[in-house]
Amino acid sequence: MSGIKEDVIIVKELLATRMKGQGTAVPISIGTGSTSEGLVSSNDLYVTGKLEVDDDIEADGNIRCNNNLVIGDSIIWGGLSTATRTQIQFSGSFDQFLLAVGSDYGRQLVIGDAAYNSRDYDHATPTDPTLFIHSIEDPNTSNTEWISFTHNGTDGVIDTGSGTLNLGATGNVNFAGATFSATGDTATNGYVTLEVAGAAVKFATVA
Repeated sequence: MSGIKEDVIIVKELLATRMKGQGTAVPISIGTGSTSEGLVSSNDLYVTGKLEVDDDIEADGNIRCNNNLVIGDSIIWGGLSTATRTQIQFSGSFDQFLLAVGSDYGRQLVIGDAAYNSRDYDHATPTDPTLFIHSIEDPNTSNTEWISFTHNGTDGVIDTGSGTLNLGATGNVNFAGATFSATGDTATNGYVTLEVAGAAVKFATVA
């Protein structure tokens, strides 16, 4: 292959089958800047200014952002069809940030320790979207150390895989929906009525 080297070539339209940087370790450069990310191949492309793309960007590798990532009203998704894939949706029209968990990824959000990000936390796909929060334990050692939050269409449900559900470890617990009476069945200032295993149970209150 022969080549002609010129400092400046002005063309109205350029049609090329292939473009490569000058030399095996020199990237193609648009603009006058220089790479800060170690582009060292003639197959690399460096752009000094902004890059605008009016269609899809198909990336076969990672996409890295070393500054702010700004996203307008849009959807980030993974999975198959719209009805079953998991999505992160930003909507100014609805004034909401939505994490929509689909059955493609188990209809669940699992929070666990970063050291075990490649582990299977062994939750079957629930009927309703569910949040699972695990302890720092390796799920391959124990996969029951979790608390979950969901709504089953009738009731809000808080559950735990093992141990006791402790409320108000460092402060009071306020049961806003409980019934309070000025007079109760015991010699106290009243009581709150809570449902325990489907049965109404009265707990005495103290001034």
